[in-house]
Amino acid sequence: MSQGSVDAHNILDFIGPGGEYWGEIDQRTMKDVIEKALKDGYLEALVKLAYTHTNLGNYFFSHRRMDWLFHCLAQNNSQPTRVLDLGSGWGTLSFLLAKYFNEVWSVEAVYERAIFQAIRREQTKENKVHIVRCWSHQLPFPNEFFDLAVANGMLEWVPFGDVMKNPQKMQLDFLRGVYRTLKIGGCLYIGIENRIAYSYFLGSRDHTGLPYTSLLPRPFASLIIALLGGYKARTSSLRRYVTYTYSALGYRKLLALAGFNKVDGYSTNNYNF
Repeated sequence: MSQGSVDAHNILDFIGPGGEYWGEIDQRTMKDVIEKALKDGYLEALVKLAYTHTNLGNYFFSHRRMDWLFHCLAQNNSQPTRVLDLGSGWGTLSFLLAKYFNEVWSVEAVYERAIFQAIRREQTKENKVHIVRCWSHQLPFPNEFFDLAVANGMLEWVPFGDVMKNPQKMQLDFLRGVYRTLKIGGCLYIGIENRIAYSYFLGSRDHTGLPYTSLLPRPFASLIIALLGGYKARTSSLRRYVTYTYSALGYRKLLALAGFNKVDGYSTNNYNF
């Protein structure tokens, strides 16, 4: 594993001070959540936040978010021991995965989120969870290290690691990096939207915050963003389309290019459920 610094919360950090903040809540509210977690416990902090942000309740607490795991376990010929959770956010999946794996490596680039996970780990004494702060396209792990990798709701955000580069190339480099870290027979789980989902035809907003951009050819989507703006939850300065999603066939092609030779697809109303 590459060298990184370890802070007071025992987070292995490859990014260092600063770094961009983004999340479901603003940075000031996130700092308040961290303060409450330190004072009253991480669970009390999550419950209070869920009362004021009701859309986050399932995201924080639902075990259904991990139902896919048993398919991945069935595909593996050996007893899995080590899992990688990419873009782990608040740590919901990482701490659930710790019930089934000897080691869970939780990768999260946003400092405040990593701190919240560290507080949860300290309070629950869940020492199977190792928290790593790094960029998803620069994974610091050895070859053939993991039995399972999880990318739930994050593949489309990989291009934000360097918005000047080609988004699809960034995603492909990321997938190849994940493939490198998987053992032979290992499994990658991806939860992500279908680019041509029926809801987008009805005007549902995609990651840009705008309707229909998912359906448009990429250059036209970039033109719309340049004219109307977008990505306000992340940054208001970005003026082109980078959150690439694909059809089922598109995902198969992308994964094949990255080296994955067996791809199973499943549909659901919302992968967070």
